[in-house]
This record gives sequence, C-alpha cells and structure tokens, in this order.
Amino acid sequence: MINMRIRLKPKAGGGQPKKVTVIVTKDNDLGKLRPDRLKAIENGLNMAVTNGPLLSFPVIDFQVQLLEFHATNSSSFAMVAAMTSQAITTAMKNADPVLLEPIMKLEIAVPDDLSGKVITDLAKRRSEMGNMSGRGHLRVIHAFTPLSELVHFATEIRILTSGRANLSMELDSYRAMTEQETYSAAEKINNFI
Repeated sequence: MINMRIRLKPKAGGGQPKKVTVIVTKDNDLGKLRPDRLKAIENGLNMAVTNGPLLSFPVIDFQVQLLEFHATNSSSFAMVAAMTSQAITTAMKNADPVLLEPIMKLEIAVPDDLSGKVITDLAKRRSEMGNMSGRGHLRVIHAFTPLSELVHFATEIRILTSGRANLSMELDSYRAMTEQETYSAAEKINNFI
C-alpha cells in the first residue's frame, strides 16, 4: 500500500522537472525517506512529464513537492514509480494545463516595392510585426510568427518576391495557445493519425 501527497507549483523557465522537492516538516517522516524510494518517485515524475495530459506532449515549467509519503515494505520500485506517475498525471489534469506553441523570430530582407506583399502574407500567418528598417534598397522586416504557420513559408516567400527576398528564422519563445488554437491543433493531430 502506498499513500502520497504532492503539490504542483508553476516554475517559469524551469524546463522539464527532473527532481522532486521533498518538504520535510515535524509532522512527516520525509527526512527518513530512503534513497531508493526517492529514486522511484523521481522515475514516476519523469514518466508523467514525458507524456503530458494535453495531446501527450511533454510538460514543462512546474515543480513537484512531496508533502507526505508512506509505503509498505512490500511496495516495489515499479509500484512506487507507477503510483507517482498516476498521482502527478491526475494533478496535472486538474491544474488547467495549456499547450505552448513555438514562436519564431523572422528577419526578411525584401526590395522596398515588395514589402507590402510580404507584410500582408505575414498578417495572414498570425504574425506580430516587429520593427522595420532599411538596408540600402531593401526593407528589413522583423516579425514573430507561430512555427505552425510557417509550413512552406520559405517557398511561398520566394514565389511572392520572385526569389528576391532573404529569410532567416530562429526560435524566439513559446506562447500559450488559446482554447480555440488548442482545439484546432488537436483536430489536426487526430486527423493525421
């Protein structure tokens, strides 16, 4: 028999949690937690965060605190890990998780006379426009665009500008998706399978 109480807390920029924070108080025996039990608990944490509650994507930016733990001597490593994974998965589902989508930072150098076409195309792709600057006869456009909107973008921008644009992109950040965007992503994934 295993009895456990955990707390999930947000931790911005924390990445994927690998360790459990053990909260030792005078009311619990966690100061005497055996190392093999802690390893099993952390193994369960790793199982839970690898396949999260939303579309089985990995989970990031939170921490797990162990508040209580009791197990009989007959509880195996696998049982403790499975129990921990189940407890964390249940807690994550109840925590209103959100999907994050990668946002790419774009820099597009395009002749002045074609910049309007490029800006119009970016607007259709849920882009947030950054600053624009000049570089000789070129207009340099900076934008932040969800990665999902950039499928075939390089080819389409070449066609739109007759091959006269230069494009560079890099990962900028992750942004929480709206409920509608999450639903749309789920539909795309489920129709793909």
